[in-house]
Formats: sequence, C-alpha cells, structure tokens
Amino acid sequence: MSVTIKTNHVPRGLLDWEDLTLDEQAVFAYIDIDNPAEAPVARFFRYRGSCYDLHDGFERLSTPGALRDALAGWDGFQSDSFFSGIAVRFPVGEPDFERVVVGMVYAS
Repeated sequence: MSVTIKTNHVPRGLLDWEDLTLDEQAVFAYIDIDNPAEAPVARFFRYRGSCYDLHDGFERLSTPGALRDALAGWDGFQSDSFFSGIAVRFPVGEPDFERVVVGMVYAS
C-alpha cells in the first residue's frame, strides 16, 4: 500500500466554541457546553470547508503497518473513508497547542 499526505504545512489556529457558526455548533450538539468538564475551548479547526473537533475521532495509530509508518511525525488521524482521512500535528516548539497543521491522507 502506498500512502500520500498532501499538506501545505501551514499551521492554522484552533477555534473556541464561540468562534463557530451556529450551524457548526449544531453539528457538535453532543458536547454539553454547560458541563465544565466538557468546556470546549481551542479544540476545533476548519479544513476544506468543514469544521473538525480534535477531541472526537482523531487517534494516534498504534497498529504496525504502512499507514502508521507513513504517519510518523503526525499526532493524530481521522478516517473519512477506507482509503482517505485527515492527519493532524501540532507545530514543533509551540507548547500551547493553539495551532495545528492538517493534511489529507490518501492510500492506494
């Protein structure tokens, strides 16, 4: 299997709940914004016309294989089909985790 990651390597700022449109907030209705333990701060980002929640669905790959090897250096992955997904990584040297680099992952 061949894996390609397409990215511009430009960090994008993470968004707070208040930064989302009402339509985007409706997508994340599973978040209990009145519960302090789930207080959604700086965990969302927009990519290719969609909004993503870093706390939901992104995982670090631990099973050995070509995909895990291709994603070395990336902090998380979310599949959107059998052959594609989104990879994220936090920029090196930024300890505050307020920005994220995003890439499209394609397998063939």
